[in-house]
Amino acid sequence: DGDVLIVRRQDIVEDGDVAVVLVNGNEATVKRFSKEGSTVTLYPQSTNPEHLPQKYNLENTTVRVIGKVVENRIVY
Repeated sequence: DGDVLIVRRQDIVEDGDVAVVLVNGNEATVKRFSKEGSTVTLYPQSTNPEHLPQKYNLENTTVRVIGKVVENRIVY
């Protein structure tokens, strides 16, 4: 709550970039992106211990990058 993200629409991001990602066509999330072979791992930027990395096998799951987060502004 209170954050405004500035996102550049692009289909590809580098490993380590924070991105808006669509999983299975209906679940959008903002996470740090990593891809190794056919596995994508999305790492939360939260300090909440309940938020764990999410791993997806691209052979079974559709993962689509919507854009790269280029700025995070905190709005009070």
